[in-house]
Amino acid sequence: MQYKKEYESNNELLPAGWEHEKSLRDYNSAVLGNKQIGFDEGTDALGELIRILLKEKKLDEVNRVTKNKKYRKKMLKEYNLLYGKKSKA
Repeated sequence: MQYKKEYESNNELLPAGWEHEKSLRDYNSAVLGNKQIGFDEGTDALGELIRILLKEKKLDEVNRVTKNKKYRKKMLKEYNLLYGKKSKA
């Protein structure tokens, strides 16, 4: 660890382009983190929708939601499960 601190604080030891490379790594890490959050929210919303439909005994709807992307999005909006865009239903 001591080497890393010394390396980061001593500009003579930094290779050319290091700042750019570091900023790209930081950016990529943030993008991947945001994608993971979006994925988790989407799977949570879909899971909740399926639980609701099963509770309401709407098995045909569950089947349709799993196969039809457009219908799935419509149902997520209808049940206010689409993150960031609450519907007025």
